[in-house]
Amino acid sequence: MISLIPFVIILITECLKVIVQSFKQKRFTPAWFFHSGGMPSGHSAFTSSLTTLVGYTEGIESTSFLLAFSFMIIVIYDARGVRASVGKHAEILNHMNKEKKFEESIGHTNWEVIVGLCTGSSITSLLLWMMQ
Repeated sequence: MISLIPFVIILITECLKVIVQSFKQKRFTPAWFFHSGGMPSGHSAFTSSLTTLVGYTEGIESTSFLLAFSFMIIVIYDARGVRASVGKHAEILNHMNKEKKFEESIGHTNWEVIVGLCTGSSITSLLLWMMQ
């Protein structure tokens, strides 16, 4: 049961993303549940939840924790750096080509990543505490 926590976290953060985007756009947009950008970062939330869970169950000096932490850093780098750059390139291409529209909101801002990290680790910690 405890191993399902990161998947619960991703569901929570994606639902939060739908709520946040619906308020920003002033209309309910359930499609944001499957969108790769936006507030909060589901990628950061999932990986921070997984890292917190592994640290709790295996210990922070374990090889498993090192792997989970490394995975988290790579995913965050991708979400913030690589995919954000792809989004900027898509924006430029959309200005050049009016026929084809490329998705521009692909990556995450620093704030979206930080909120995702805090959401994932804090809710995971709360759930672990409640399960004791």
